[in-house]
Amino acid sequence: MLYNLALDRIVSVEPCDKPFRDNRNFDSEHFFDDVIGVSKNIGNKPHNITFWATPEQSKYIITKPLHPSQCLVRQNEDGSCVFRIKVVINFELFSVFMSYGPGIKVLSPRNAFDYMRDKLREAAGYYDDDHIPEVNGGGILG
Repeated sequence: MLYNLALDRIVSVEPCDKPFRDNRNFDSEHFFDDVIGVSKNIGNKPHNITFWATPEQSKYIITKPLHPSQCLVRQNEDGSCVFRIKVVINFELFSVFMSYGPGIKVLSPRNAFDYMRDKLREAAGYYDDDHIPEVNGGGILG
């Protein structure tokens, strides 16, 4: 079993009686090569993720790839681009995509497309009305 632990949240460490067993199937040098972030379990397989980016975001993504596996599939006449990366699908991947806001659209695989669509619709729903909740009695900015 493999764990990702947040070191800043560890309160105490205690010894245990179980001896360490080396896992010969685990390659620590390359385990995270096919992932964005650190969320990956042994046995997770990478998938080809295809996404479209606006002309503005494409310029940035070309110069600062999301992952070393990134390749340019097509550059359109308007300057927008279609890219492909081969990574494990995880929360950090979706967080990176979300950080581009309306500047990108996941095209495939279908489950990644559906997840992004559903989460962005949910987020947009928070802006459907003009009600802004108060924070500390002074509005969000006050």
